[in-house]
Amino acid sequence: MTRGGGVLRVEALGKKFCRSLKRSMWYGLVDLARGTLLGAPASRQALRTDEFWSLRDVGFELAAGECLAVMGANGAGKSTLLKLVSGILRPDAGRIEARGRVGSLIEIGAGFHPLLTGRENIFVNGAILGMGRREIERKFDSIVEFAEIGDFLDSPVKFYSSGMYVRLGFAVAAHTEPDLLLVDEVLAVGDLSFRMRCFRRVRELREQGTAILVVSHNHADLARVAQRALVLDRGTAHFLGGIREGTSRYRELLLEEKVGPAAAGPRSPARIVRASLVDPDGRPRSAFRTGEDIGLDIEIESSIPVKDARLIVKLESPEGAVLGSFSSAWSDFGLDVSPPGAVVRLVLREAPLLLGSYGVHMSLCGAAAEDVLDRVRDVVRIRISGPEPGPVGFGVDDSILFAHRWERPGDAGDGWAP
Repeated sequence: MTRGGGVLRVEALGKKFCRSLKRSMWYGLVDLARGTLLGAPASRQALRTDEFWSLRDVGFELAAGECLAVMGANGAGKSTLLKLVSGILRPDAGRIEARGRVGSLIEIGAGFHPLLTGRENIFVNGAILGMGRREIERKFDSIVEFAEIGDFLDSPVKFYSSGMYVRLGFAVAAHTEPDLLLVDEVLAVGDLSFRMRCFRRVRELREQGTAILVVSHNHADLARVAQRALVLDRGTAHFLGGIREGTSRYRELLLEEKVGPAAAGPRSPARIVRASLVDPDGRPRSAFRTGEDIGLDIEIESSIPVKDARLIVKLESPEGAVLGSFSSAWSDFGLDVSPPGAVVRLVLREAPLLLGSYGVHMSLCGAAAEDVLDRVRDVVRIRISGPEPGPVGFGVDDSILFAHRWERPGDAGDGWAP
């Protein structure tokens, strides 16, 4: 098995499907007859009645030891892409060049025979993935240990739970030592301990030179193993670049595609109408860098006086986790709102946020915290444009840059004082 260089190249890839089963079968017969009898392949670019592009004009390259995360909403074309790369489906446009052994875990139980035991399926599935019998025998104990199915090794797999299916399937695929490993959402079925073990194995394979194409909705997991991200939107490539920016772009894409506002209820007499980002001088800004002051101007509209109002602002990471909240009442900031309203500025001093797009959610309350007047989600997003994080262990990563320093105990000035 050769390591180094490019492992996968995808160029202008396209795949179309038909919404009608009858038409799909008819088109298949027509294309088969045209290719067999006339020797003329069907035009794969033109759409016929009820056909649609599931994937269109997607291209990227994957090098040895690189992990690319594929993100997108349901129906964006993620699984279609993996099935095309694995050879399960044939493309209607473009081409795929894959070098070396390909291991794939795309569907639960794929390649397993339900009436065969786990032991027998290890040999069958291993052979499907390109391993010889001697190689399987040499790795057998390691596969069983990784899958943790020892007590059920000689039971038919039709009695396995979905989690056991996944554990066994991943164990076999990961032990093929492939040049290219394809992993779909099936890892979401496993428990936390197994998922962590899987991602440790993925990192090991990367270090050994395996290129990995992985699909998951768990962006925290993806950030642990992937350097780059491909974001798909309705079958087309929306973004191709760094994993953190890719995660942010995907979340922004989801926000843009939200269906219109919820049905209006009783209008509150006081509400948050908009928020905008500004620099320390009050000038509008769209992006900041780690460590800069970030100003957030919040405009409140009110038809009645509201005494001792309180604003609560929550900050959400690019992966969707709440990082913290800020309350005007906790800071003893007096806020009385008189008609027609007021503007309040929240300043985040030397914001320790790393590269990404951070969501801002707000609540406006009366004097009592339970007196909620208005709530808004993603009223604005704080985009941090730099610095770029380095590889894990060689730079900074995740969401927060904690104030810190390095020192040798016993050196002059040793102690906790800054």
